[in-house]
Amino acid sequence: MTIGAKIYCGKVYHKRLRPKMHELRYSVFSMLVNVDELKYISDHSWLFSYNKPALFSIYDKDFGYRDGVPIAQYARKLLSDAGFNTRGCHISLLAYPRVMGYSFNPLSVYYCMGSDNHLHALIYEVTNTFGDRQCYVLSSGLVQNGVYSHSCAKEMYVSPFTELTGKYGFRITIPSENLLIGVNFRDTHGPLIKTFFRAKAKSFNCKTLLGLAAYYPMMTLKVITGIHIEALQLWLKRIPATKRPMRPRCVVSSPEHTTRKG
Repeated sequence: MTIGAKIYCGKVYHKRLRPKMHELRYSVFSMLVNVDELKYISDHSWLFSYNKPALFSIYDKDFGYRDGVPIAQYARKLLSDAGFNTRGCHISLLAYPRVMGYSFNPLSVYYCMGSDNHLHALIYEVTNTFGDRQCYVLSSGLVQNGVYSHSCAKEMYVSPFTELTGKYGFRITIPSENLLIGVNFRDTHGPLIKTFFRAKAKSFNCKTLLGLAAYYPMMTLKVITGIHIEALQLWLKRIPATKRPMRPRCVVSSPEHTTRKG
């Protein structure tokens, strides 16, 4: 359909280390799409659409500030505001699509690839179940054996069972035939949560999409349901909970500045 579009099918592994061990795993898929090709992909598929209802869809209002600004425009502005020159670059979004109209993305990733096909910058977009969002705009960072690593301050309430502040450790590969995304969280007492997504690429075509509909029905609803079931299990284990503070709905952080938008 387009060279820039792929499907990544795999498993998410999530492990909490203390005060009581808790882990879960589930099968998911993510879409990788060039943000400038969303309309083209939509026009050439009867199962996927951009800003229109379909079995699978991506809407501008599901990302960024949720103000309807096109995803491509939003991503380029964030990168530009952080001091990155996006001329000649292409930006790909890795995220869960809407499935039968429902969407939830705990983590979306934007890859900014230069004309030399090297990674220039990344945007990590973290979203909680309340709709709050923290975006990290970063350079490609340290790379070892093809894995890029970043350390970012946690400033957003994500779960009642973690401290408000702490450190995220992101580990990520450039999407190819295989994909790895790892997110570790440390609080004031040390490592607390380890999460990673391992996946393999599939072609973005109608055959693959039909297979996804059969194998992953209502996937995004399953993700958020799983989050709430996990919260219930932690509560039953008597893990201490914290209240959600009031804060701006979206915070954008980069090495240069922080932008807050309600």
